[in-house]
Amino acid sequence: MSCIDITNILGLLREQLPTLHVHGVLARSLKCHVLSASLDGRSVVVKWLARPEPPWGWYFEREQKLLSAFAASGEGGVTPELLASGPRWMVLARIAGAAIVPGRLARDVDPTVVAAVLRARHRLAQTTTPRPSFVPDSRTLAEMRSRLLEDPCDGLGWCTEGLARGAALDLIDLDDAALAIAALRTWPILARSHGDLLPRNVIVDGASARLVDLECAGDHPEAWDHALLWANLCPANRRVVETDFGLDHGPRGQSFRACVVFALVRELKFARGARLVGELQKTLQDAVSALRSRGFLGN
Repeated sequence: MSCIDITNILGLLREQLPTLHVHGVLARSLKCHVLSASLDGRSVVVKWLARPEPPWGWYFEREQKLLSAFAASGEGGVTPELLASGPRWMVLARIAGAAIVPGRLARDVDPTVVAAVLRARHRLAQTTTPRPSFVPDSRTLAEMRSRLLEDPCDGLGWCTEGLARGAALDLIDLDDAALAIAALRTWPILARSHGDLLPRNVIVDGASARLVDLECAGDHPEAWDHALLWANLCPANRRVVETDFGLDHGPRGQSFRACVVFALVRELKFARGARLVGELQKTLQDAVSALRSRGFLGN
């Protein structure tokens, strides 16, 4: 981010938060910038919505609503603490530690870190704070479906429709997509989930882990969090995820395998580079084979 960008952001925040001091850039993504800052002497981060158009504006507003609900419910210790917010910004208490990786894939992660992530995911799943009843409008929904993005308001539908679109994009064979769709519909159980459980959305400090970027949190297929994490770990750590989920040979286990297939289809859509694409295609082939044979996935 350029100095001009920071100046513009500070100018917009100055009236609401005169004691906010921005120190630098922590991260930037397609839709948001994350800044290191202090507020009344407290270490904070500023999350700034760089692209307010659909679907990013909807996700940002939904996360604001969710974090506000957690703060009001008394369960805020599970989520980042929201200190202040406005139309395109949030100020959050800074969490000690660092993201597992800056990108999507975590190649070399200690299994104890994976276990800590799963414990943090379990704590979030056990919360009772109501998720926002904030549905996307038609334009936002169309963008989400087109991009295979998470829809916390339609946990099963976005996955089955995403698999069908993946087949239309030649990311997966049509028959394989149909098999995964059928497996999801056979076990249509939804569970409270983070929704976007990528290694980059986990802050680790020693043996503890905290989940961030909760814009997709809601009711998703029971296996979705585990499957997405599985797809972004090295083979040695996938058994940890399978064991935590309780992978079996029944309909519940098939739902996990189907979610893994969809997670890999999405990774293929987002992937850049021939080597990564080739690796994902091989893993997807193995995942489809496991779905057809009801086999175990980890290597």
